[in-house]
Amino acid sequence: MSEKIVPVDYSVHGKLKVDNKALHKTYAGDHVIPVLVREFVGVAAEFPIVFVRNENTQQLHAVAMMGLTRGENLYCQNDTWSGLYLPQSMRNAPFSIGRKDEQSEELAVCIDEKHPLVGKDKEHALFDEKGEQTEFLQARAKSIASYINDTQQTIKFVQLLEQKSLFMPRDMQVKMKNGKEFNINGIYGIDEEKLNQLSNEEFNEMREQGLLAPIYAQLFSMQQIHRLTARYMQVHG
Repeated sequence: MSEKIVPVDYSVHGKLKVDNKALHKTYAGDHVIPVLVREFVGVAAEFPIVFVRNENTQQLHAVAMMGLTRGENLYCQNDTWSGLYLPQSMRNAPFSIGRKDEQSEELAVCIDEKHPLVGKDKEHALFDEKGEQTEFLQARAKSIASYINDTQQTIKFVQLLEQKSLFMPRDMQVKMKNGKEFNINGIYGIDEEKLNQLSNEEFNEMREQGLLAPIYAQLFSMQQIHRLTARYMQVHG
């Protein structure tokens, strides 16, 4: 799907409207979806949470696995969401935060003008007759700003675990009941053995920072690979 992401501007988008829903099928080709550290407990109820490296920066990022093969999201082949939890990153579209312009460091609410939820015939206007932001746009802008803050907290969480060498490769070989096998490579998880080897001081420091819940949620979530393989069998038979 092509994108045209630009800052929201009354002079350009005065008549533009947006449907306030998630189009899950737009994620049909994304087998992993970014998740926030505050979401780990909810996500872990259904999806494996793993960490993958950005090919350019080599930084680790937290994601929910929604497919066994690159290019297929087993939960997003149509627009009926059947999962138990919908990650925040999938609720944000068609909005995001970006620079006001190429020369500025000032951030602005942006919109993907080519997104299927955007058009002049949609439900929610972005601006009223006076050119003021509608309550809908204000609420979505507030949600996006909160998401950016939560993203920074997630980055700090991942960086802290990496500093303490708490990540380990979690490459897997998944064998289906029909005999088909998948090799899943390039993913990382938290090393429970190294976690247990932390000093009492380090462990208590992480507890006081509220980091133990997401850590154990990630460890627990790896059991959901079985749910994912069952989903694959439902989709492919």
